[in-house]
Order: sequence, then structure tokens, then C-alpha cells
Amino acid sequence: MKTILRLSFIMAVCLSVGMTIQSCKSTKDKAQNIAGSEGLSNIEVDLGTTWVLRTFNGQNASDLFKGKTPTMTLNFETNQMNGNGGCNTYGGMFSYKDGMLEAPNLVSTMMACFEDNRESDFYAMLAGPNSVNIVNGVLTLMKDGRTVAEFVKGIDPAMLSGEWMLEAVAGENMQDLFTVEGRTATLSFDAMEGRVSGNAGCNGYGATYTINSTLLEVGPIMSTRMACPNLKGENKFTEALTGTSMIAVTQDKLTLSKDGKVVLTFKKPQ
Repeated sequence: MKTILRLSFIMAVCLSVGMTIQSCKSTKDKAQNIAGSEGLSNIEVDLGTTWVLRTFNGQNASDLFKGKTPTMTLNFETNQMNGNGGCNTYGGMFSYKDGMLEAPNLVSTMMACFEDNRESDFYAMLAGPNSVNIVNGVLTLMKDGRTVAEFVKGIDPAMLSGEWMLEAVAGENMQDLFTVEGRTATLSFDAMEGRVSGNAGCNGYGATYTINSTLLEVGPIMSTRMACPNLKGENKFTEALTGTSMIAVTQDKLTLSKDGKVVLTFKKPQ
């Protein structure tokens, strides 16, 4: 009987120790996971976005690239760089260490480009290594003490392509706004023409737009004048779309904000 009690006590102690060790291990693993997800430096957090070229080798990007303005998007979770070079899109791995950025193995599409640009020189510059500095929202890349490129935060026009479906209007019930089943507002960007268009829920609409960094300016909006059973949603939508708003976009979601509040949310159709 004493032997059985002794064995039971030993097993209980071992079980308690084992649970303590496992608990410590789980806590340690959790801490390591948190550190891994939050292990980016402040400048890496700032760098991890889309940048639009402002100057290249001391000249305005608009003077050198007559088509698209080159962009650069950095993802520090995957160490992937992508964007457009002025005509073609590009992508590949990058490295960032001790304030130096380099991407020597980028690949790009091979479209025929008819407008003047310095695409090959832009890719050669990105190969680096270049020192990185961000001051007042301007990203500067330098090589051998000389500024080779300046970028500002912005939106890659390629990410806006396609049709966006309205998902939400801030503070409103979508079923009350758009009573016709299966009908909601849409938004499409034409970067070459500088125009937005779509369906506001019943009527078609169109307007000019400009993007400066992350600010979207739309309007005035012109629309058709069809007889519609409910214009409440349409009016709310066009009112929120018109004017200046902050734009944010991912591969499948687009938001417009005014005065710090999201006013319109769109999604890409599946």
C-alpha cells in the first residue's frame, strides 16, 4: 500500500512538473511568435507600403516617364518587391540590412512600350545596394552619397484596375439604401483617361479623378436620369464619392475615408 501511495505521489509530481514545463514552453513559444510578428524596425514598418517615384537621378519622374509613373511596393513579411517600371510590371525578392536596400534579381513583363521612359535604368537602380532614408514622408535612395531616387507614399494605379463592388456605406443599412435585389453601386478607374465610372445603384455615372499620394479627388459627377424606385442609396453613394477622400487599397478591398472615418468600402467580385 505504501509503495502504491509513493508511486502515486511521484506520478503526481512528474505530471505537475511536466505541465509547468509545457506551460513555460507554450508561453515562450507564444512570446517568440509575438516577437516574430512585431520584430520589424520602425523604418521597416514605414517602408512596407507602396511608393510612387517623384524624382530619378535629380529629374522629375514626370519628365522622364511619359506613360505610367514607376512604383515600388515592399512587403517585409515575404521580402517581396513589386510594382511597375513605367510600362511593364516587375517583381522579385529584396533584402534590407543595416539601412541598405537591394533587389538584384527582379524580373518584369516584356510588353512593347511606345512612350518614353527610363525603365531599364529604373530597374538597374533598384538592384542597388542603396542606402535608405525617410524624412517627412519622402523615401530617398542614395548610392555612393548621391541621391538616385525619391519616392512618396501613394497608390499603385495597377491595384485600382477592374470593377469594384460597393460593400458598405458608413453608418447606413445597405438593404435600406439599395432596395432592388442584386443591384448595388460599382466603381471603375480609367488611369489613362483620369476618369471613374460605374453604376450608382440604378443610374450610370462618370467623373474625372486625380490621385495625389493617398488623396483621391473626384468630381463633379455626371449621371443618367433614369426613373428609379429608390434613389436614397444612389444619393448617399455619389455624395460620399464626390470631393477629396483618403484612399487605401489592397488586392481585394478599397476604402475611402473623410475626416478620419471610412465612408465607402468596396470589394473585388470573386
